[in-house]
Amino acid sequence: MNRIFISGEIHGEIETLHSNKDKVAKFTIQSDQQQFTVLFYGKQIEHFLNRMYEGHTCCFQGKLNSKGQIVANVYQHLYYFAYMNEMWARSGRYRSLSER
Repeated sequence: MNRIFISGEIHGEIETLHSNKDKVAKFTIQSDQQQFTVLFYGKQIEHFLNRMYEGHTCCFQGKLNSKGQIVANVYQHLYYFAYMNEMWARSGRYRSLSER
């Protein structure tokens, strides 16, 4: 699985699931007229669940699983993604999901 970065608006409700290790947030991100299912887990999960809501814009770092879902363990506010996007574009290392 390749590491990907996605930004967009949370669309719909955020479901809280329980895995064998920890909580997992499942929700949809709408980005550039595309929708992606995101499974978010990790150290930031409680902070995320307490502060995020439908319509909030943020970005995620993770990997694409075999079901086409983004399995993410890092989230940042949109300003961080915009900064990193600019840095990756300069280095030639960034490719959008549509280019893969």
